[in-house]
Amino acid sequence: MKKILFLMFFIILIMNISLKSNASSLNLNDKTIIDKDNGSIYEIENYLSKENTSVISELEKTIERYELLLASDLSLNDASKIQDLINTTYALKNDYIRYNNSNVANINAKSVSIYYPVVQAAIAYFNFNHYYLASELLTHARDNNDVDSLYYPIYGYEVLDSSVYSYILESNQCYGTSVFLKTGDTNDDDLYFSIKKFYYSKSESGRAVIIQDRYDFEDYYNYESVEDFLVDLIYEAQNDGVIVPFYTVIANEHDGVLTNQTKNVYLTNYDKVYEDKITLGKGEHKDYYISFSTSGVRVIQTLGMMDTICGLYDANWIYLDDSDDGGYKLNSFIKYDFIANVEYRIRVYFYDNDSFGESKLLITSRNGDLKRELSELNYYKDIYNIYHNYSIYRTGANQFHTKMITFTPETSAVFNIYTEGSADTYLFLFDPRSTMISDEWKDDDSGDGFNAKITHKLSPKTDYLIIYSNYSLDSADSSFVLNIFIA
Repeated sequence: MKKILFLMFFIILIMNISLKSNASSLNLNDKTIIDKDNGSIYEIENYLSKENTSVISELEKTIERYELLLASDLSLNDASKIQDLINTTYALKNDYIRYNNSNVANINAKSVSIYYPVVQAAIAYFNFNHYYLASELLTHARDNNDVDSLYYPIYGYEVLDSSVYSYILESNQCYGTSVFLKTGDTNDDDLYFSIKKFYYSKSESGRAVIIQDRYDFEDYYNYESVEDFLVDLIYEAQNDGVIVPFYTVIANEHDGVLTNQTKNVYLTNYDKVYEDKITLGKGEHKDYYISFSTSGVRVIQTLGMMDTICGLYDANWIYLDDSDDGGYKLNSFIKYDFIANVEYRIRVYFYDNDSFGESKLLITSRNGDLKRELSELNYYKDIYNIYHNYSIYRTGANQFHTKMITFTPETSAVFNIYTEGSADTYLFLFDPRSTMISDEWKDDDSGDGFNAKITHKLSPKTDYLIIYSNYSLDSADSSFVLNIFIA
């Protein structure tokens, strides 16, 4: 997950203790921090020079490697990704040439930062050491403008040769976290530098395995050395927009016997949200045998980037409702008035029988707030949408119910989303592109008093789902304000 260890290793490699500046004297506003004259970039150039190569030469070799891939038999999607990598690496090479010539005024606009030469040097170092996945991911991070978007790397197949991955295949555990270890083997070390800690999910049949990792950097506070300080500079580069976090997703198909899944679910008045990750091999489905403690309207939907179909049936498999593309993009969305203590069945599967991958089922009580011109909630797009970066929405929560709205940021920024009032509230934030289940996207009392607050960097053009309620669903109806502001 976090690349702190890699960055310390890399920076130690390219730096030496004879730097003219030290941590206490360096100034974040001093654009000579990463200038060749103080040694940081000079050291990596020196290192590569001793190996009869250079940063520019390695970037050119990276382009040549991608061009060879582009000439092979590829899907249109992979060909487009490789062309993007080629274009980005060309731009990085040209920027580095101008950096060497100290022609900062002519450098690409996104590159006008004290941090960008470290990225080029790191890519060159990766390529020289045949860490092709690490090189690809850092190049994409440099080019990426869509925070938390999903990226399926060309070199993701490297995981197939990992003993860590083999253990996941042989394990009975379908969901969990693991770590790629640095062993001295080129493939293992590449996975260590590019992914390290990750989440995984596996279909019960073992025919589909999904690996996910958020490619990002973490702040480092202990300035005991120049290396520590430069680790923080990489974090600042991320904040500066030079490196934009995204989710690496590696999806692999394996042999096995087709296995459909079942799960029993019973939801009470006190269950604010139910979410469950679904991993399916080709042609597989997952059935939920579900009942509720009280009657009422619930919304059933899927999240993620797969094209899903959701069907609703009674206990005898008599059809009640279904949805193909009623949710976010190609997801499903069903609103239905359920009867208490009656068993229903929900079936989730992929529209394309030859698809495999991961989705997420989300169930909430009651309707979402509607767009003002509508009288009925039938689709995700019908949910009341806030599309201004600075918004105050007067709302409230009803007893035994949650509410939902969507928020589409105008720009990429870190947002504070919080309630304001006397009620004890609870907040959920969902990125509809993601199947991750994380406590980082939910909150109880981080705001003032008993108010809920979530702070997160969000991407424009994504309709984030916000769900809110009283902390205790049996509390009386309440009124409060939902605020959305750039932090």
